[in-house]
Amino acid sequence: MRIINRCVFGFIVASAAAAAGARDVLSSQQPIWSSKPDVNAFEKIENDRLEAAQRSIDSIVAVKGAKTIDNTLSNYDEALRQINAALYFSSLMEAVHPDAAFRDRATAMTRKVSVVQTALSLIAASIKRWRQSPSLMPMRPRNTMCGASCSNSGSPASTRTTRLASV
Repeated sequence: MRIINRCVFGFIVASAAAAAGARDVLSSQQPIWSSKPDVNAFEKIENDRLEAAQRSIDSIVAVKGAKTIDNTLSNYDEALRQINAALYFSSLMEAVHPDAAFRDRATAMTRKVSVVQTALSLIAASIKRWRQSPSLMPMRPRNTMCGASCSNSGSPASTRTTRLASV
């Protein structure tokens, strides 16, 4: 019975935390149908999101010391949240807005957001490469030409080394 009570309590606490976080997001973003933005307001909303994402990306790039959850992952998550919100909104307007000129501007905005999304994916790839940095991985000699039974240990192939990926 104690296990069930603890599980129920944990579920209630997690639900309350999720609801509080959802309220924070909702307070920063008004429902789109309440303001019915024109093209200029749409572009301002999108550009504001992209600027916020760029600030988060700049914060990741500016880290000189150790990469931590606070200085890297939190900024990455925020940039991803802003980019996704911009992409979802521009894609929606591109697909359903009744005005062809608005849809064309939304298409251009979707392309612009995709460029920022690509930059963020490159940042993520560089963070992954940083974790697998050659200075952090051991080296071992490997004979790439003739295998383990090669008797000519002085050949250039036998002196090559390879980096081992850390497991």
